[in-house]
Order: sequence, then C-alpha cells, then structure tokens
Amino acid sequence: MKNESSIRQAIRMQRLAVGGNAAFSATCAMTCLLAREPLGELIGLAPTALAGLGAELLAFAGFLALLATRKDMNRPWVQNAVVTVGMLDVLWVVGSALAILQPGLLTGAGRWVVGAIALAVADFAAFQLLGWWRLRQATADGRQSDEPAGATLHRNPAG
Repeated sequence: MKNESSIRQAIRMQRLAVGGNAAFSATCAMTCLLAREPLGELIGLAPTALAGLGAELLAFAGFLALLATRKDMNRPWVQNAVVTVGMLDVLWVVGSALAILQPGLLTGAGRWVVGAIALAVADFAAFQLLGWWRLRQATADGRQSDEPAGATLHRNPAG
C-alpha cells in the first residue's frame, strides 16, 4: 500500500509541476506576444526577439499541457520527457544567468525580470525532477531493503 501511495504522490507532484510550468510558460508567452513593444523597452530586448520567444514558449507550453494531462505518467517515455523538460528548465536558468551577467544586454529592470523568471523556472525544474526521483524510488521499493537500486536486475535466481 505504501508503495502505491508513494507512486501516486510522486505522479501528483510531477503533474502539478509540469502543469504549473505549462501555465507559467503560456503566461510568459502571451506577455511576450501581446506586450512585446513596452516589454522590450522595459527589459532592453528587441520586440521581434520577444515575439519569437513568445511563439516558442507557446509551443513549449502546449507540449507541457499535453504531458501534464497524460493518464500514464509512470510510463518510461513519459518519465524521460519529464526529465528532459527538467533539464531544459535548468538550461533556461543557466542561460538567464548568462544574460544577466552580459554587460549592456538587459536594462536594470530587465535583469530583475529575467532573474525572477529564472527563479520560477528553477522551482519548476526542481519539483519536476524531484517527482521523477520519488517515482523512481517508489517503483524500486519492491526490492529487498538491503539491496542497492538495480540489484534485483542482476540477482541470480538460483542463489
């Protein structure tokens, strides 16, 4: 029972993290698309760059929404997608840090905006990857407690 409960909790965490990421990405996308002129002036990026970013974020948000609503979240390919999204989020955070550190790229307000968004994205990455880890641990709980993860794959049935 504990194992099933742990699996449900891990999947719920992932679903909430991926779904929240989808909503946040869609909100950022629509802001970039609909307010690209004033936003560009505020943060120091060209409106055309913001329009392109908005379009890419909208596509990403759609993918995340589909992923978050999967009924079979514990399938390996879905879990691989969740890990990939988490890693993409980590890369977004690293790219944001590099943009903030690049002299003259962003305005002062732009640094704050990009930094705040990077913090939110880091949170999504952390919870997506934590959900993946917890699901991995919960599905491995069928082994004996003194065996390392993966040991049941190599155990000799005769010995």
